[in-house]
Amino acid sequence: MNTRAAPGEFDLYDCAPDRRQQLLLRAALLEPDAAAAAWRQWCDGGELDDVDSASFRLLPLVYRKLQDAAGDDPLLPRLQVVYRHTWFKNQVLFDAARALLARLAAAGIEAMLLKGAAMSLTHYRDPGLRFMHDLDVLVRPQHFLRAVEVLMDANWGPTGAGPRVIATWHRRRFQHGASFRRDSTEIDLHSQLSRFTWQDDEDIWRHAQRIEWRGTPVYLPDTTVQFYHTCNHGVRWSYGKLSWIPDALAVLRGPAPGVDWERLLRIARHSRTICQLHHSLAYLRHAWDADIPAEVLAQLAAQPVSWVERGDYRMLASRPRRTPGHLAARLFLRSCRYGASAGPAQAPLGVDFFTWIRYLYLDYLGLTARKHEE
Repeated sequence: MNTRAAPGEFDLYDCAPDRRQQLLLRAALLEPDAAAAAWRQWCDGGELDDVDSASFRLLPLVYRKLQDAAGDDPLLPRLQVVYRHTWFKNQVLFDAARALLARLAAAGIEAMLLKGAAMSLTHYRDPGLRFMHDLDVLVRPQHFLRAVEVLMDANWGPTGAGPRVIATWHRRRFQHGASFRRDSTEIDLHSQLSRFTWQDDEDIWRHAQRIEWRGTPVYLPDTTVQFYHTCNHGVRWSYGKLSWIPDALAVLRGPAPGVDWERLLRIARHSRTICQLHHSLAYLRHAWDADIPAEVLAQLAAQPVSWVERGDYRMLASRPRRTPGHLAARLFLRSCRYGASAGPAQAPLGVDFFTWIRYLYLDYLGLTARKHEE
């Protein structure tokens, strides 16, 4: 299935929830009575102890939904433990985030919370509902290397490549950011929303909302960017692959202002993420009756995309395979996207031998850095 499919069709490859995951999503997202019925079906099919990592992240939402609908459920106390654990862990992350944001602000660096942290503040409004593994913080590209210095001065250590490789990658636009860890807390520092996708930095920051978060100034993405980032990042294979679905629905069902669909289409075209947006939006409309205009899906389906873009999306949304052929194809397709990441789409992605060589070299820097760390 390609992006020219009918608006109601979609292909999420391995990012699509299986039957049991779909039941758990229903238990987390439907009205209380329907949620309780879905939960009972889910329980009939297996044990809570055998839950996969993607489903585990939904359990706080299930707990909140079932509190009133199934107050006598014997598993509710165990769900409450998961909720409280998530609440406590997120509080630790938020404390670290506020300290870091204060340091960045003191250095004259504006910072924006992304993904789980932003969703917790803008839509869930309960630190125990949205499971988070780490914190994602976006800074302007010109401030990124200074922000790296601020983190390292505060005893945050890079988890992979060292500062030199990080600086090289940043200058070459090879990575969207870098990960840092201190004690048991991890922060992903972004200079771009996503890897190898062009972004209009001024547009993102111009529309961002600035708030005071317990005395700390912070920026949050506006509704359109938050929805775009949720869907684009969601259809990438990971073991926590389900969180994007409640996130996207929370944005769509949230308070005004809603998604600016024309701007979303413009972002998708310029970032060459037509495939990701078309299939994720089609899934939300088909499976969850999300309020996504049919004309938006029709416009996404009509956009020209190259075989490279389709292949890259298929690779991103599929479970990685470690065969030589699969790895070679992944390197080749990603190098094509990397070669076009410095500016908005002017033509379909093409093949560039010299960009492929440069990509392999930059990827090799990361491999050698990780081996050195080991």
